[in-house]
Amino acid sequence: MIKDKKVALTAARQAGAAKAYALYKANRQFKREKILKDPYVPGTIGLSEVSTAIKKEYGVISDRWTRKMVAEATGRQMKFYGGSQ
Repeated sequence: MIKDKKVALTAARQAGAAKAYALYKANRQFKREKILKDPYVPGTIGLSEVSTAIKKEYGVISDRWTRKMVAEATGRQMKFYGGSQ
């Protein structure tokens, strides 16, 4: 009688382990395929007519980092094409 209970317990444990393993295999995430296209190189798209006109009129277009630093230092927001609001 004890042997039957022991076998039943072993079978129950194995069934639980088999279920956990099956769920692990079913829900795993696969690696993404490697992208073969060339990476973007900044400045290769070219300037739009609007940005060209702004550069012509104001001289330079400020990047986001510069605008944030000026805003933190002065307490005033800066337009992206130069000058304060």
